[in-house]
Amino acid sequence: MAAELYAVRRLMALAVIRHTPLEVPFSRCIFKFLVGEKFTMSDLERIDPDFIKHRIRPLLKDGGVAETEAIICDELYFTGTEPHGDDDASQAAASEPPKLVPRREGLSGHGTLE
Repeated sequence: MAAELYAVRRLMALAVIRHTPLEVPFSRCIFKFLVGEKFTMSDLERIDPDFIKHRIRPLLKDGGVAETEAIICDELYFTGTEPHGDDDASQAAASEPPKLVPRREGLSGHGTLE
């Protein structure tokens, strides 16, 4: 993925070096992606609050996966959640909902994700 963004990173670096404003409206997620940081739920919620409200939050509530499976009449597949560590930053992150990681194989009728 880094190769695809080489030109964007170079353009941004040149703008900084030459003190030239770069009038490109990047979202916080794009900036985090460019510097290699992970997105948070609040970052995505700023971009599309309705998607988070209607698609993600229902999955994260107690019994949400089973409820969604009943509604769509199919199983949802996940490999698990990203574990929180033992340090202070991880404990603070533990207050956020768990991060579900979609499983890449076994999706009925849809092949594998690339």
